[in-house]
Amino acid sequence: MTSTSSSGARTATGQHAADDRPAKHVHHGRTPAAWAGSLIALLAFIVGGIGFVIPPHPNWIVVIIAVVILVIGLIATVVLRKLGFGAD
Repeated sequence: MTSTSSSGARTATGQHAADDRPAKHVHHGRTPAAWAGSLIALLAFIVGGIGFVIPPHPNWIVVIIAVVILVIGLIATVVLRKLGFGAD
């Protein structure tokens, strides 16, 4: 097993980077912006799915509401990222 420096930075070959800069921290979506966008998008898809199965098939008003919710989720995610609640 190879050892890592305190930063843990390695090159593609597995060697430590020459300047030993700390590796960029990856959030994997664990930010308020990502959670808000994901939950709003989930709500939009649930509403859209319901809109496709309730009479009259499909109920276009409910589907359009779902699309509006989805766009609101996208806007909310972008705004939250710009306010500093997302990953860079």
